[in-house]
Amino acid sequence: MKFLTRDLYKKLCLTSIAIFDSRKEALDYKQKYGIDIKDEIYKNFENIIRFIPGLLDYVDNKGELYYDGAPSDEFCIAMMNFQYKLKFEWIRICREYNKHYNNIKSKLSNNVQKLAIKNIHDFKLTNVKKKNNEVALVLNGGCSYSKDNEKDNVNIIFGDIKNVNIPENYHNKRCIFSEIHLSNIGQFEYRILLDEGEIHIIADNVDML
Repeated sequence: MKFLTRDLYKKLCLTSIAIFDSRKEALDYKQKYGIDIKDEIYKNFENIIRFIPGLLDYVDNKGELYYDGAPSDEFCIAMMNFQYKLKFEWIRICREYNKHYNNIKSKLSNNVQKLAIKNIHDFKLTNVKKKNNEVALVLNGGCSYSKDNEKDNVNIIFGDIKNVNIPENYHNKRCIFSEIHLSNIGQFEYRILLDEGEIHIIADNVDML
């Protein structure tokens, strides 16, 4: 992926962690609602210290992200700043990809353009069918919350394949992001970021059923 990368996905996953102005607010929230973010912090510890500025040095200097029933003030402040800045990073990257797509759109067939705007976020890849010079991705949208995903299943059929790279353990992997690019060896390249692994397909045509 060139724009919607795995690192970006990992950062966005950190936004599921509740933010607090201070340790005291976190303690008050826990006492009032019985909700504790301890497990979320430890589950995401590696990405927290990797992506949130200042916390790696804080931990290296024996600072604790969580102690005595609540996150530290340092964690609360850093997480709040991180999530605030991430909103603008997300907007910037989306604009960059949209600019890229608009620059190449006129060189893409109508079917490729339809594929480019198809929202497959949270679809599961349930099957891959290969026949002659075609590859079909069978996607199930049962776990998707997108309003425009009216069908439970979507078949994306790529024809005149020039190159294909699909993880062996693809079954039931979730689709996170997708991108369209031009290719030197085919009419277009389609990329899907899965929750584990990526799909790269270069082809001359595509159809959706």
